[in-house]
Amino acid sequence: MRASFNRLNSVFENKLLSELNKISIDHFFPWSFVTHDLIWNLHPVSKNINSSKNNILPGKKYFTKFYSLQFSFFKHLLNNSLRKPLESYYNLFKCSNDELKNLSHEGFVKKMNDFYLPQLELAKNMGFGIGWNLG
Repeated sequence: MRASFNRLNSVFENKLLSELNKISIDHFFPWSFVTHDLIWNLHPVSKNINSSKNNILPGKKYFTKFYSLQFSFFKHLLNNSLRKPLESYYNLFKCSNDELKNLSHEGFVKKMNDFYLPQLELAKNMGFGIGWNLG
C-alpha cells in the first residue's frame, strides 16, 4: 500500500486501511447485483467483513465513507496519470477528461449519489437485502 493511503479509513470498520489484516477486495454493491469488477464499486475490507456482508447492500450510513475513499483513490489515479483505470469513472459519470480532472470532492459525491441511490432502489425492488451494518 502506498504511503498516501495509510491515513485513509476503511469504509465499514473504524480502522486505518494500513491496520487491516487479511484484506479482501469487496464490491460495495454485491457482484451478484452489478455483475462487474469496475473500480468505482471496489474497496479494501477485512476478509471477515466481506464474508459477513455477502450479497447484502450496505446501509446508507456507509455511503459517505465509501465515496470519500473512492475520491481519494480517484485523485491518486488522476495525479499519477493512470488513464486506463480512470475509464471506469469517465463511463460512470458520462464526462470528459477535463470535467473529470476538475471534479471537486462535493461534485464527485454528487455524481456518486446520482448513480448509487437509484441503484439502491432498483436492488431493493429486485429483492436484494438492503441495509447491511457491521455488528
